[in-house]
Amino acid sequence: MFQIEILPRAEADAEEGYQWYRKHDVRVAIDFLMEVDASAQRTCQDPALGPMIDREHRFYRLKRFPYYLVYRIEAPRS
Repeated sequence: MFQIEILPRAEADAEEGYQWYRKHDVRVAIDFLMEVDASAQRTCQDPALGPMIDREHRFYRLKRFPYYLVYRIEAPRS
């Protein structure tokens, strides 16, 4: 399985989404975070899962929320 590195801007976007959902329904906010985590795990297990955006990047749409994970696959560092 691949490792994941979450960029600060992506982390801020997820936090912003969580806070928005939390204002409306705490359970939905928790579901949102769980879906972000599950989607990240899916892409780690099968990196080719998401379609290509450009030569480097892919995206994976969260199933229940209007968010996408944008990612790229890098060779492991020695």
